[in-house]
Amino acid sequence: MFYTCLQVGLLNFTLFEDSPEFFASYKLMNEKNHRIYSDKIQLYVLDLTQIDMATAEDKTNGLDYWARLFTATTWEEIHMLAKKKPIIEKASETVFKLSKEEEVRLQCQAREDYYKTQNDFHSYYKKQLAEKDSALAEKDSALAEKDAIIAELKKKLENLGN
Repeated sequence: MFYTCLQVGLLNFTLFEDSPEFFASYKLMNEKNHRIYSDKIQLYVLDLTQIDMATAEDKTNGLDYWARLFTATTWEEIHMLAKKKPIIEKASETVFKLSKEEEVRLQCQAREDYYKTQNDFHSYYKKQLAEKDSALAEKDSALAEKDAIIAELKKKLENLGN
């Protein structure tokens, strides 16, 4: 049993500017003798920038409708398209669900990044405080030494005065 291998490319640009078309089908071919490699391998290309060039056959197959779904920029547009075709309604619900899941994932990532940043700040400031505490401790020690020297000198002065 043989199966057909299909590759569908949804493009947001025109593949061949000199001959734009909405939908094209390609087959692998030997460049020397132009023999088709197999009728079981086909490449389909749907140019989303050329929806207005959809043929009657493309429209009958619903390709223009799917293209409009892929080029929709708002949920309102998708909802309007989905009202007219149940299969697109099902697809749009799946896309909406996946988008919401992505939105939730992004929110979780943002929260994680926030806490990481907060922890980084906390660690940074904790390190800064430790360094300052260490510097203060050194200065306190130096002051204590100087206070001891001053006290000793005062004692010597008092002894000289007596």
